[in-house]
Amino acid sequence: MKHLLIILSIVLLSSPVFGDNHKVVTLYRWGEYPGYVWKIIGDKEIQPKYQGEVENGKPNGLGLMIYPNGRKYGGEWKNGEMHGQGTFTWADGTQYVGEHKDGKRNGQGTMTYSDGRKYVGEFKNGKKDGQGKYTYSDGDEYVGEWKDDKKHGQGKYTWSDGGKYVGKFKDGRKNGQGTTIYPDGSKYIGEFKDGLPNGQGTDIFPDGSKGIGEFREGRPWNITHRDKNGNIIVKFVNGEQIKP
Repeated sequence: MKHLLIILSIVLLSSPVFGDNHKVVTLYRWGEYPGYVWKIIGDKEIQPKYQGEVENGKPNGLGLMIYPNGRKYGGEWKNGEMHGQGTFTWADGTQYVGEHKDGKRNGQGTMTYSDGRKYVGEFKNGKKDGQGKYTYSDGDEYVGEWKDDKKHGQGKYTWSDGGKYVGKFKDGRKNGQGTTIYPDGSKYIGEFKDGLPNGQGTDIFPDGSKGIGEFREGRPWNITHRDKNGNIIVKFVNGEQIKP
């Protein structure tokens, strides 16, 4: 990627001819996707401005696009669309470096956000999709599967305080079978729904005691809690605590 940007800088800052067959041309994009057209006249305060290689009246090859709102893209183009390796930078400093296809983020790439968050992984149609690693600004981290910009599938979420969850996600939340290990060493193994223990599961505590049974919305529902020797400590029936 660094090599690509060096080449791009040479293209734009040297003479107007790149090699024997590639001319550096300035174009302006008129209209909105998907009906926009490219013209050699325009106003950079209104239209996005492109400088780079052109073929058949459209960006093709290496080029730089600067948008009126401060965004910019430098990299590879095909038939007037971002296509190949490139860097897209937003006005607030957020930046994507990686693969593009048909004008959108597609393939492997890195998104670095202005607030310190970072995603490294796969993209599809402009969204996080596939395998990826997401680091939050507070130090939390998720490594696993994504779909439509959300955690979806098998993954591991690690909190900055040392706790972690390993298991299934759906639409960005813990859903399905999984294990949460808390900073104090206790853990929950079982089913989750909408981010909370829900269904059959087991609570395991550092002293060796266990609570086994049904959970609902994160609460013990029909649970028998036994000490490490198997003696019943407490029971929950329909969410109500009952002494043994």
